[in-house]
Amino acid sequence: MSLPQAVQIGPLLLAADRALALVLVSVFLVIAAILARKYDASAERAGWWALVVGLVAARIGYVVGNWEAFAIEPASILAIWQGGFSLPAGVAAAVLVTLRFLRLRTSSLVMVGAILGVTSAYIGASHLLRPAPRPLPAGLAVQTLTGKHVNLSAWRGRPLVINLWASWCLPCRREMPMLIDTALRSPVPILLVNSGEERAVAERFLVANRLPDDLVYLDDTASLATVIGAAGYPATIFIDAAGKVKSVHVGELSRAMLAEEIKAVRHERR
Repeated sequence: MSLPQAVQIGPLLLAADRALALVLVSVFLVIAAILARKYDASAERAGWWALVVGLVAARIGYVVGNWEAFAIEPASILAIWQGGFSLPAGVAAAVLVTLRFLRLRTSSLVMVGAILGVTSAYIGASHLLRPAPRPLPAGLAVQTLTGKHVNLSAWRGRPLVINLWASWCLPCRREMPMLIDTALRSPVPILLVNSGEERAVAERFLVANRLPDDLVYLDDTASLATVIGAAGYPATIFIDAAGKVKSVHVGELSRAMLAEEIKAVRHERR
């Protein structure tokens, strides 16, 4: 069983793990509000402080643990919409703040229980968010900007990363300079595949933004997105050396998250 890669809310597309986190955070705040109304007026305030301090601590913990990636572009520390939080650091901070506000009263035990409960639910559901490894279908091909067809089997026997993007997609545009920079030094090939657009459109975008075209390929029929089941753009597909799709990330990637996923497929045993 697997959960959807993304959740559509009107025009907004959220990666499933982020949508799950928002739901569980809302559940925690509802518990705090109910507790405040019925038993302890301080509980709701403690809940909000636990949330804020927990998120800050989780982000700091992730940045410190991935400082090599963030040091290249320190401003990306503030790009929290890309994801990247240390769950242990965030949970520990939230528990400490709760105990600081509510002391060892019954309400504090309920709040700590709620924190641990939503954390456990997130960890459990997260296992379902990653699709089961499956072979990349045979016969898939992309085109170079010169019109040459290249079968993806040409990369068989080594890990591969495929990023599906479109020129109209704002998150795609934001992450592309980082993807190109990483691709130029990555031990794992990264293919930037324009999905569903004509060659002239992709070329105009690259020229207008002064981006190199060496790593860019075309899939004007969006066949890759269809076969992989990508729920939206950008979608980044991580394939191991055995040709199996190990994970699909929908939404903008940070440099640190990209490095983590590349490391995972690079060291995957056949």
